[in-house]
Amino acid sequence: MIALLLLGAHAVAADHAVLPDAADGSGGALVAAAARAGSADRLILARGGVYRVPDGLEFRAGVTVAADGPAALPPPLLTTSVVVPALTPWAKNAKVLTAKVDRPVLECYVGGRFLIQARYPNHGWLRAQKGSTPDLLVVADAGVTGTARWSGAQVRWRRWSWWWETRPITADDGKGQLTLGADGRFADGFTGIGSAFCIDNCLAELDAPGEWVWDRASSTLYVYPPEDAAPRAPVEVVLDTKGFQCSGATLDGIAFGRIAGTALRVGRKSVVTGCTFSDIGADAISATFDAGGTRIAGCTFRDVRNVAVTWIENQAGPGGTVIEGNRFERIGMQFGYGGSGAWHAAGVIIMAGKGVVVRGNRFVDIGYAGVLLGAAGQVVERNVLVRCMGSLNDGAAIYANCSESVIRDNIVLDCIGNLDTSHPWYPLGHGIWPEFLSDFHDQVITGNTVFGCGGNGLFLTNNYHCRVADNVFVGNRAAGLHLSGKKNVQDNTFTGNVLGAMDPPRLMHLIENIPADWKGSDSARCIEAEDGTQYGRMSGTTLVASPSLPLVTMGGRRADDAASWQQFGAWADAGARVERATILLLINDTEREHAFPTPAGGWSLCAGGAAGKTIRVAPFRSAVLV
Repeated sequence: MIALLLLGAHAVAADHAVLPDAADGSGGALVAAAARAGSADRLILARGGVYRVPDGLEFRAGVTVAADGPAALPPPLLTTSVVVPALTPWAKNAKVLTAKVDRPVLECYVGGRFLIQARYPNHGWLRAQKGSTPDLLVVADAGVTGTARWSGAQVRWRRWSWWWETRPITADDGKGQLTLGADGRFADGFTGIGSAFCIDNCLAELDAPGEWVWDRASSTLYVYPPEDAAPRAPVEVVLDTKGFQCSGATLDGIAFGRIAGTALRVGRKSVVTGCTFSDIGADAISATFDAGGTRIAGCTFRDVRNVAVTWIENQAGPGGTVIEGNRFERIGMQFGYGGSGAWHAAGVIIMAGKGVVVRGNRFVDIGYAGVLLGAAGQVVERNVLVRCMGSLNDGAAIYANCSESVIRDNIVLDCIGNLDTSHPWYPLGHGIWPEFLSDFHDQVITGNTVFGCGGNGLFLTNNYHCRVADNVFVGNRAAGLHLSGKKNVQDNTFTGNVLGAMDPPRLMHLIENIPADWKGSDSARCIEAEDGTQYGRMSGTTLVASPSLPLVTMGGRRADDAASWQQFGAWADAGARVERATILLLINDTEREHAFPTPAGGWSLCAGGAAGKTIRVAPFRSAVLV
């Protein structure tokens, strides 16, 4: 069905209603329609339809892709997966289905559900033993030693606290030493003794529902469906990393899923609204040089195994990119999947851009940082970030590896810093962290609330000329505010911040590998500072702590009142307000001012004075009661 809108003798727009190919859903009709669509044309896809385009396609400048059909139906799905026909039971196990597939299989789904590659062990992890190096894994597990059968398989290894890598096993000596190939090796030479790994991509380990293997020698796919899968649930595979491209188009209400590579590459100023990205093997959206001015809004990203949005645009270009009002769920949380090396498993990474705005998004269960800034001058505001750093450690919900970041009015809750699969290491899941490896400067960090993190609320070290104002950093495992540096003058300004320490802190109970030299450093405090650095000027500070906790620590010394804090240096706030009390935090995560009923029990405002019948809290701000 094609509707034409004509002006004089020239067609200015055309609607192309495209249905999935009836025979196999191969998407050939969509490929043809996209190829002939002109600027201002619309491609109308059917809700509930599945469009299989194994080689991907490009949506060109001016084209709009939208959905039509009953609102109760799911959005039209663009996928690069194909259905595997003619599956037969395996002679060795009738529950396992087999089929000839001539090309390597990258991903496998049953009934739309992602399956993992057959692995050992089925649950839990092996651990790197003493003697392991980046290219040699020493194993003490009885299921690994004794038979030299692992050559040709691969490991998914959390070699260090902040990265995973997938490596081929090139040799197995049968005595617990696995030699690894170079593919997937991250450049850093660290090896975490005690770090977790599993072995997968091995037919001999296909022994549990929800697993699969593609055997290269016989070009055979083996699939062990989940126990609760429907008897004739379709088996889909992805054979290529190709995805879709958006070169100046508008995409509205479209779903992308079951794609092994990057789902959508944005190459020019584009609009992506109301779209869903799920079950993506690499990045959901990746931008290239000319993508400045793009708007990504109202989208849902879930079960993305690497990064939801990776942005690289021309910093000398027009700017104006906005990423707002999106929801990010379970990004980088399939442990060991999504790629090898650092800067993976994040919600949004801005590697380059001109004033990119990340605003009003919700991030829940993110493997590494919720938002990672790698270029100066970006804005992160009014986001809610919950349980970031869920599969990695040594990072933050908002992590700035650059200068001149504007980080304001964000709410960060329970940023973890995963130490379960790590070697023994320190809890470094911070709320906000401007990186210290370079002399970064002129950060603006205002109006943020950070509560319940596994590290510090704000980890500010070796940063200069920053403005830190009107923040609430309370209930974190370590300090509300950490300060350190090169023992020089940082010239930062701290104004009106509430820094709180609770005993016990708001800390989820996790399985952790903590090193022996941590020495009880879990003691929370309002401020932790290294000695010898002039951090700048503080005013209007409120310190709230449980009676047993220090207010400020520095160089092994402890300050339990404002007067003793002054001895730590000229940067201390001479007029700081101190409260020794229990903390109650009220957070407004909405766009409007909210009036909270004052809870019973005699609570008062930490700024002083009794609370009235209601406590009014501005949008994306919080109030501390004591």
